[in-house]
Amino acid sequence: MKKTRNPQVPGPAPAAAALLEKAADFYHADLSESPGLDFLQRLHLADADLLETFRIGWCGGRLHATLPAPGESSPHAALIEAGVLLPDRDERFLNCLTFPLIHPDGGVTALCGMRIPEGQLVIPEALPLHLWNAPALASHPEILLGATPLDGLALQKAGYPNACGLAGRPGDEDHRLLRELGVVRIVLAGVTDECGFIGVECLRLCLPGGKSPVQVLAAGGPAALTAAIDKAPRNTTASGLHEVLSTASGFTARFGGRRYELMGIDKSSRRLKVTLRTERGGRIHVDTVDFYSAKSRRNLCQDLCVLHEEPAPVIEADISRLMRACENRPDTNAVQPPAVMSRFEREEAESFGRDPRLLDRILADYEALGLVGERANKLLCYLAAVSRLMSEPLSVMVLSSSGAGKSALQEATLRLCPPEDVVKVTSLSGKALFYKDKSSLKHKILALEENAGADDAAYAIRALISAGELIIETAVKDLGTGRLTTMQNRVEGPTAVFVTTTDPDTDPETRSRFFVTSVDESRAQTRAILQFQRRRQTLEGRAQRSDLQAVLRRHHNFQRLLKVPPQGV
Repeated sequence: MKKTRNPQVPGPAPAAAALLEKAADFYHADLSESPGLDFLQRLHLADADLLETFRIGWCGGRLHATLPAPGESSPHAALIEAGVLLPDRDERFLNCLTFPLIHPDGGVTALCGMRIPEGQLVIPEALPLHLWNAPALASHPEILLGATPLDGLALQKAGYPNACGLAGRPGDEDHRLLRELGVVRIVLAGVTDECGFIGVECLRLCLPGGKSPVQVLAAGGPAALTAAIDKAPRNTTASGLHEVLSTASGFTARFGGRRYELMGIDKSSRRLKVTLRTERGGRIHVDTVDFYSAKSRRNLCQDLCVLHEEPAPVIEADISRLMRACENRPDTNAVQPPAVMSRFEREEAESFGRDPRLLDRILADYEALGLVGERANKLLCYLAAVSRLMSEPLSVMVLSSSGAGKSALQEATLRLCPPEDVVKVTSLSGKALFYKDKSSLKHKILALEENAGADDAAYAIRALISAGELIIETAVKDLGTGRLTTMQNRVEGPTAVFVTTTDPDTDPETRSRFFVTSVDESRAQTRAILQFQRRRQTLEGRAQRSDLQAVLRRHHNFQRLLKVPPQGV
């Protein structure tokens, strides 16, 4: 990952900078045999190498005594400017542990202190940076951020070289530095304020009992803190996703000054396609991308870097957050799970299934849906529909002339079935069924509105009915090696198939898999249909139509109570 070299950060004047280096070394030398070292020992932080690396010190008030008397060559003014001394020339960090705040390229930019045992953070006004251990930003795209420098030191002790600490609330320079050095994710450990980080993903580390890293370390030592961090959940903060709003066709997301609109989300186990629109300064970028394709994400990142004039790590973080937001969106194309039945609905469905006159009631409900006569066909289709739960379900082909009522018979049957158990298509390509999701047809009804629309898929339909599953292997290129390999897709059955056709010369191989029936086209049936239509226009007929939703609800709930029988039954 490319990093920006020599990031420009406002710092102290050269004279003050030199004095800060000397003050940091002076305080570090005073740490030994001080109350500060005893305090660190109780926290399991008295590690000589660790304290030497980060130049942790102790202010016992000796610095003031070593300074020359105020005069023209006195360093008092420079030390006041650097924040080491107060305006009255007293030491700012008296009785404090001291933590040098280091520039990413080295050099002390300021000092901050922590008064013990209170734990009060002492910082000068107008700090150029508010991050302790800023050099870690240059080599780690993910930062583990403690609420104080002492928390950051505890995380370092637990073995996390990417640990930093906060010395006050981050400012604009801190945010800019994070972007320039390519930090894409910040994990907040014990930080209660979300700090308003812009352009980076923010996650909150939830340590046991809401404790801080220092508290966990003090209670159990480095191993306990490491184990707690490894097991702790990481939750997205409000600032981690910034503003996400739903729209009629998708959602919009805003990260900092960048606004994205995502539409037409199409997701499955192997793809996550979406149309993305964003603009800046009057320039618009619209693209349809597959977030599950590394090449597609890479091309999108390049285009957005140019449009938004941001470094690649910032845009990569945006794309990662957009991808997760798409994954978390409900699939509008997927059939919604059935609603939980109320006690009344369950009792109604159970009573319907146990009724000795069940077949007569099914026939009556078909008629309520507008289907007259066809007693045998109604019972055959209903039986085939509920047989989808069997290991060898029935499949039905309705053959008749155009306009005879075959589609009405099939449509009425499908309306009586729960929507989540029906897969209805108008046309099928030759291998479309082979690439369905694994369980998308298992114990479902596959309904084809016209056999002519599925001629190319006849082989797949026959195999699904006979074998109860579809298996295909296709050649794909391994993106890692560039070599061709094979990928297998398996679609599970069993599946009940319904199809209508006007062609009496349908392929015999296909017809042999179905119960083939035809509808009544007699004059008596036509007269019965006309009488039924006239009756539906009466007050009694209109009242029956108002009860249609109750009929459908009863059948849906009844079929939802049916269970897949054990193997061999």
